[in-house]
Amino acid sequence: MVQTAAQLLYTAAEEGNTTEVARLTSRCNRTANGDALGRAALNGHVDCVKVLLPNSSLKSTKDGLLWAAAQGHLDCVKLLKGNNDASSPLFHAAGGGHTECVRFLLNYVDVTHKEHSDSALRLSALANAASKAHVECVRLLVEVSTLEQINHGLLCALDNGDTDCMQILYSRCDIAMVEEELNSDDWNPVMLERMENLKAWAQKRILEENVKTTQNGSTLTAPSRKI
Repeated sequence: MVQTAAQLLYTAAEEGNTTEVARLTSRCNRTANGDALGRAALNGHVDCVKVLLPNSSLKSTKDGLLWAAAQGHLDCVKLLKGNNDASSPLFHAAGGGHTECVRFLLNYVDVTHKEHSDSALRLSALANAASKAHVECVRLLVEVSTLEQINHGLLCALDNGDTDCMQILYSRCDIAMVEEELNSDDWNPVMLERMENLKAWAQKRILEENVKTTQNGSTLTAPSRKI
């Protein structure tokens, strides 16, 4: 069966065949070029994206940016960012654990803004990273997230069970608010047990800091927080 120029273009874009993409792009309309751009971005073929970009629609570049971020293709993300909104790409990059993409996209997103997520605070990039145990993304995002986002991120981490994520978020959350949420909703009982373990971990850290302070010859007590 003979393939159309568009079909050949899609295959070339997926495979990263820049020469073939350049040959076929003029034979295809903007829709086909845009679809091919998305396939190239999904697979991280930045040279193909460069060829296709001038003949692709704005929607195609937005979709391509989303695909590239979700797969962690930083070169493609940088190329396609332009004037496109970075909130959804950031969310997907965080969910994929793509730290460098998250670091780059944070330059263009105010994660504290309500429009950052589709459902207020329940779909923040931080929560997405925490729910999938992407520790380094959590480290980046916790620095710029609101207290409510951090609290919900901790709930996601408690559900996931990743120790590093839980500890990072616990040290920055409002403990009383998180416990109130845990006690007022139908959460997994395991999450309550993990929260108690976190409290014990935090108490141990305070005691260790007190010991260090004493060993250094000081009689001052290390700063503590309500557990």
